[in-house]
Amino acid sequence: MTCGFPIELLFMRHGRTAWNDAGLTMGQTDVGLSSEGRREVHAIIPDLSEYEFDFIAYSPLRRCSETASAISKEFGTEYRSFPGFKERSWGMYEGLPKSERGREADLKGGETNRAFAERIAFALRTLPLSKRILLVSHSGVFRQMCDFGYRQLHKAPQLPHAFPIELKLQ
Repeated sequence: MTCGFPIELLFMRHGRTAWNDAGLTMGQTDVGLSSEGRREVHAIIPDLSEYEFDFIAYSPLRRCSETASAISKEFGTEYRSFPGFKERSWGMYEGLPKSERGREADLKGGETNRAFAERIAFALRTLPLSKRILLVSHSGVFRQMCDFGYRQLHKAPQLPHAFPIELKLQ
């Protein structure tokens, strides 16, 4: 399944949103960054100079596009939206507390695990392999990439917002 995937990339979860703070399921609901999220993104920018990347791929959802845009503006890096890197669609559970989210069997209007995985695999195969990539996306996308065999080079305790994580395909 991993044929054609980039071997290494830098992953960053978008900056924080008000829905993150409230513990709500966002999925593909298009929520922008909170003021704290914008602060997080601008605070990490100086640290990003330690990493080599010449292309930013990002989910088209506002929380990711705002994060990628701020980084691109600072570094003058080419960036492009990839719809396949959107968060999983949680259907009827979007906007509800994560604790109320049902199982896949009762996910009305949402995306199955299999469909989500296939979408991300396709998106990974469409990335330019000649580039050093920073991928700005979502926690669900990160977990799926780990299921594909990507491993963190330096283990982060959780998946923080607006924090770069080096990944290598094992």
